[in-house]
Amino acid sequence: MKRDIYPDGAFEESAGKPYRPSNGTEGDFFIDAWCVNCYRFDEEDGPFNCPIYERMMCHQIGEEGYPQELVWGETGQPLCQAFIHHLEVPEIVESYRCEFTPDLFQEVVQDV
Repeated sequence: MKRDIYPDGAFEESAGKPYRPSNGTEGDFFIDAWCVNCYRFDEEDGPFNCPIYERMMCHQIGEEGYPQELVWGETGQPLCQAFIHHLEVPEIVESYRCEFTPDLFQEVVQDV
């Protein structure tokens, strides 16, 4: 899937530099291109449960706490280096089980 939000080559000179949307509209384009398909995105809360999004909104580039994951890519498009497509992680999420945590609902399910 193509995640471009700018015309081809528009910001190639910015490659590798930190990225921050300049306004809300650009932020919406970035969210639609990246966040919506990321496993951190929540249908009800949108990107608000993602610590990268939160730090992007609260900090300026150069401030401590600004997410290093948001950069300009080699093609001149912004990208999130922490992006993991939501379809690529179900096995990891569903199969993980902490061996030290008891099953709190086993009895409830058996009683039904």
